[in-house]
Amino acid sequence: MGDVHVLFEGNDMVLEVSALRNEVSGGFLNNATVTVSLKTSAGVAVSGSSWPLALSYVAASDGAYRATLADTLELTPGSRYLAEIIADGGAGLRAKWVTDCVCRVRR
Repeated sequence: MGDVHVLFEGNDMVLEVSALRNEVSGGFLNNATVTVSLKTSAGVAVSGSSWPLALSYVAASDGAYRATLADTLELTPGSRYLAEIIADGGAGLRAKWVTDCVCRVRR
């Protein structure tokens, strides 16, 4: 099992994809469309936001994209979630990640 990322119940959280690159040329992708969808471990979309949520390019960042996950997300402490991130930079430049997440109460 890979890294498990923490989502904090009742908190705004920043999600960032950094250094998005073209694998062939090595160049940064600064004009891609990047989105995230958050689902329960059973594949049901998490309530409290509209999915997919767009990540905005961070100006002069060399491939960084960022979005805020709102404190209104209906998350249950101890429950597992899946964040599906899709980056589309055009023909031949599409990538998808599925990241394992768990909800915690910030202390």
